[in-house]
Amino acid sequence: MASVTCESLLSPLEGDSPTGDESHFAMTLAPMLRELRREESADAFDDATRPTQLKRADWKGIVSECEQALAGHAKDLRTACHLAEARAHTDGLGGLREGLELIARLADECWDRVAPAAGDDPAETRGTPLRNLLDDPHRGLCFPNQVRTLPLIGHGDDSRSYVDWTRLRGEPAAESDELAGLRTRITPECFKQNHDDASGALYWLDSLRGTLDERLEADAPGLANLRAALADLQGLLADELARLGFPSAGTEEPLSAEHEAPPAPSTLGSSGREQLYCLLDDTADRLRAMEPHSPIPYLIKRAVRLGRLPFPSLMQHVIREQSTLTELNREFGIAEADGVDASA
Repeated sequence: MASVTCESLLSPLEGDSPTGDESHFAMTLAPMLRELRREESADAFDDATRPTQLKRADWKGIVSECEQALAGHAKDLRTACHLAEARAHTDGLGGLREGLELIARLADECWDRVAPAAGDDPAETRGTPLRNLLDDPHRGLCFPNQVRTLPLIGHGDDSRSYVDWTRLRGEPAAESDELAGLRTRITPECFKQNHDDASGALYWLDSLRGTLDERLEADAPGLANLRAALADLQGLLADELARLGFPSAGTEEPLSAEHEAPPAPSTLGSSGREQLYCLLDDTADRLRAMEPHSPIPYLIKRAVRLGRLPFPSLMQHVIREQSTLTELNREFGIAEADGVDASA
């Protein structure tokens, strides 16, 4: 966030409790946010009762209420999550990056004075709300889906979502006039700023994940869905920059340079495949810790190991019948002894 704003939202509240009123979110803010987020559909009315102007979500109002709550009522992780969502709507990728910075720093620097109270089971009281608000693609905020569907690429009237951009890239060249026009109108500087903001968002998300791993250990939420959505978006922007001749850049520490956090992986470019395998491997470890009797984590890790093998070695691992393996090696021109192409 802009330094002064972020620092003011992180500062302890005056009075006996630096946390503030721990009941404020549930009793006061949450009902207010539900109304501010509520939208009306034209299909919900008949012609006689349909209002002239349908209600739309008031994202600026949500930003204002959340900032006031954090600054004056309670340092609440749930409030910060709603603020991050609203900032993504009002300020695009830059707002999302700043919102994730606030959440990460609340967890890292203010763990002893944030709401909800840790209680006897902080994984439940704090980890579960973070998982539900930031990582659930089907319920609540559906935040990972929003990252893919909000118009975060470009600027102004030329803003498009990750989903829109991917669809346009998949169209035949003769039918992609819209994409060509967008690439002409969106400046390289805009693409670069979008990419930097996406990288910063990933950086702060990884910082949050690292803090939660330290605080909650095996029970920490992995936030893998949100990370995958951000990585997809960052990778697309890296591809667009590569088309313009910009080298693929890694995720660098954002503006708040004095606050250290674990370095985020590099952009999804040539290394994107390995990043995804690492994400799968990490997910399998978390699943195994949560469900030690389930076979699924072991199957995922085996799939990752197989996916990293060259094709000849992969066949040797999955095909047990030697005669079948010999026939396939002959068909593909692979020398059985060393996996070298026999036709070379």
